Amino acid sequence: LALRDALTERNIYSVLTREGDTSLTLEERVAFAQQEQADFYISLHRNAADVSANGIEVWVAENCSATSLALAQRVEQGLTEAGIQNSRGVRYGSQSGTGDYYVLSHTTMPAILVELGFIQDSEDNRLLDQNLDKYAEAIADAVAGLVEGEQAS
Repeated sequence: LALRDALTERNIYSVLTREGDTSLTLEERVAFAQQEQADFYISLHRNAADVSANGIEVWVAENCSATSLALAQRVEQGLTEAGIQNSRGVRYGSQSGTGDYYVLSHTTMPAILVELGFIQDSEDNRLLDQNLDKYAEAIADAVAGLVEGEQAS
């Protein structure tokens, strides 16, 4: 919701797959984005691990477009500047190492998946609570930078 508000402040129209504590299948999420003819697909998550881990990750498909990669790099840099404890970088494929996350490889628009810290890490949780609006602003700025760049070319 904070990202939607930050995008709206930049005159960028956005749609959400959900606004409350509901769930859609991966297929439904992709179908919704395709139906809306979205320019970008941004999936926001919290990471989890059985081992001690912290930090943000921004994922793209293994064979992503240059636009997806540019968006991922801008988001990673913006989040780093907004106040995280660790950047695990822009990553390709999926955590399993076997293929891409479904939403990254089944959408036709540039797509990224952002892991906003590990849910079991108290510092990641504190920083997310403290910097939620900064994180939303960083992601919105990354989108706005690409949109403005596309209009300029």
